[in-house]
Amino acid sequence: MAFTHPGAVAPLAEHVTLTLPAGGILVVIGPSGTGKTVFARLLLALADPLRGRILVDGLELRQISHEWWRQQVCYVPQQPEFLDGSIADNLHLGRDGVDDAALYAAIAETGLKPWLDTTPNGLQTMIEQGGRRLPPGLRHRLALARALAGGGKLCLFDDPSTGLDAEARQALYDTLRRLSAEGRTMVICSNDPAIARGASLLLDLGTKPVPRLAAKPQDAEAGHD
Repeated sequence: MAFTHPGAVAPLAEHVTLTLPAGGILVVIGPSGTGKTVFARLLLALADPLRGRILVDGLELRQISHEWWRQQVCYVPQQPEFLDGSIADNLHLGRDGVDDAALYAAIAETGLKPWLDTTPNGLQTMIEQGGRRLPPGLRHRLALARALAGGGKLCLFDDPSTGLDAEARQALYDTLRRLSAEGRTMVICSNDPAIARGASLLLDLGTKPVPRLAAKPQDAEAGHD
């Protein structure tokens, strides 16, 4: 899936133009408040650019059915939220035709099987209070499993390693490597240097007035706070 985002997107920048080919990995870095989450929301069609355009395979995103588009995206937000219901209900959310086999595969891929095996009812274990009682790392891994269960070709992750312990972080890195090997296109908003090293393009929103686009991670400074 080719992805192009030309033009100016206020308040993110005066002007930025980039093209992400199918299978490419774009990592977006920058200090807090520079617009990484806004950038992710634009790509998910949760907000429209005030100027410029977002093109997907040459077609402007605003002309595409937003419901259909979101079915094509594996999205993990910075602050995952869940419905009060079972794990299965939450992993099925917004994904038509996803069976339990796909759910178990996503659980295994995110390293959650050992945890799921300790729950009293497996996939039917209930999530309460929107998942706020769950540890932050577990919430992120469940959100990643929910995203992967849909099988979208574009993976959009907003700070996916935030709140993860060392084991969970390694599981995330392994998952990102597998997704890359499968040819998935990835956009990752993250200041994690380990993630930035795997980028084919690096966009630094922390440089003003124009974000800096580097073809190789070593061409730009990663790891902003």
